[in-house]
Amino acid sequence: MSYDLIFVPRGGDQSWEDALDAAEESDSAERPSSEVWARLVAASRQVLGEVSVFEGAHNYELTHEPTGIQVSY
Repeated sequence: MSYDLIFVPRGGDQSWEDALDAAEESDSAERPSSEVWARLVAASRQVLGEVSVFEGAHNYELTHEPTGIQVSY
Protein backbone atom coordinates (compact mmCIF):
# COMPACT_ATOMS: atom_id res chain seq x y z
CA MET A 1 0.00 0.00 0.00
CA SER A 2 1.27 3.48 -0.75
CA TYR A 3 0.16 6.99 0.04
CA ASP A 4 0.71 10.31 -1.71
CA LEU A 5 1.05 13.46 0.35
CA ILE A 6 0.76 16.70 -1.58
CA PHE A 7 1.73 20.00 0.01
CA VAL A 8 0.22 23.15 -1.48
CA PRO A 9 -0.03 26.70 -0.15
CA ARG A 10 -3.60 27.69 0.64
CA GLY A 11 -4.89 31.16 1.44
CA GLY A 12 -7.42 31.59 4.23
CA ASP A 13 -10.17 32.53 1.78
CA GLN A 14 -9.27 29.77 -0.71
CA SER A 15 -11.02 26.41 -1.01
CA TRP A 16 -8.86 23.27 -1.27
CA GLU A 17 -10.04 22.83 -4.85
CA ASP A 18 -8.96 26.38 -5.71
CA ALA A 19 -5.60 25.85 -3.97
CA LEU A 20 -4.96 22.64 -5.92
CA ASP A 21 -5.94 24.34 -9.20
CA ALA A 22 -3.57 27.25 -8.46
CA ALA A 23 -0.74 24.83 -7.60
CA GLU A 24 -1.30 22.93 -10.85
CA GLU A 25 -1.14 26.16 -12.84
CA SER A 26 2.08 27.30 -11.16
CA ASP A 27 3.65 23.82 -11.60
CA SER A 28 3.20 24.01 -15.35
CA ALA A 29 4.46 27.60 -15.50
CA GLU A 30 7.80 27.27 -13.74
CA ARG A 31 10.67 24.90 -13.11
CA PRO A 32 11.12 23.74 -9.51
CA SER A 33 13.62 25.81 -7.53
CA SER A 34 17.02 24.13 -7.12
CA GLU A 35 17.51 26.07 -3.86
CA VAL A 36 14.29 24.69 -2.38
CA TRP A 37 15.23 21.21 -3.62
CA ALA A 38 18.67 21.41 -1.94
CA ARG A 39 16.98 22.27 1.38
CA LEU A 40 14.51 19.38 0.98
CA VAL A 41 17.35 16.91 0.30
CA ALA A 42 19.35 18.16 3.31
CA ALA A 43 16.32 17.92 5.62
CA SER A 44 15.44 14.46 4.29
CA ARG A 45 18.98 13.24 4.95
CA GLN A 46 18.77 14.52 8.53
CA VAL A 47 15.68 12.37 9.09
CA LEU A 48 16.31 9.36 6.84
CA GLY A 49 20.07 9.16 6.38
CA GLU A 50 21.45 8.49 2.91
CA VAL A 51 19.07 8.91 0.00
CA SER A 52 19.53 8.58 -3.75
CA VAL A 53 18.75 11.70 -5.77
CA PHE A 54 17.47 12.16 -9.33
CA GLU A 55 17.47 15.63 -10.87
CA GLY A 56 15.62 15.92 -14.18
CA ALA A 57 14.83 18.84 -16.42
CA HIS A 58 11.35 19.40 -14.92
CA ASN A 59 11.34 17.43 -11.69
CA TYR A 60 13.48 16.20 -8.82
CA GLU A 61 13.12 12.98 -6.86
CA LEU A 62 14.82 11.37 -3.90
CA THR A 63 14.45 7.79 -2.71
CA HIS A 64 15.26 6.14 0.60
CA GLU A 65 15.59 2.47 -0.32
CA PRO A 66 15.27 0.90 3.19
CA THR A 67 11.84 2.47 3.80
CA GLY A 68 10.64 2.92 0.22
CA ILE A 69 10.02 6.62 0.87
CA GLN A 70 10.11 8.78 -2.26
CA VAL A 71 9.90 12.56 -2.42
CA SER A 72 9.15 14.27 -5.73
CA TYR A 73 9.37 17.98 -6.43
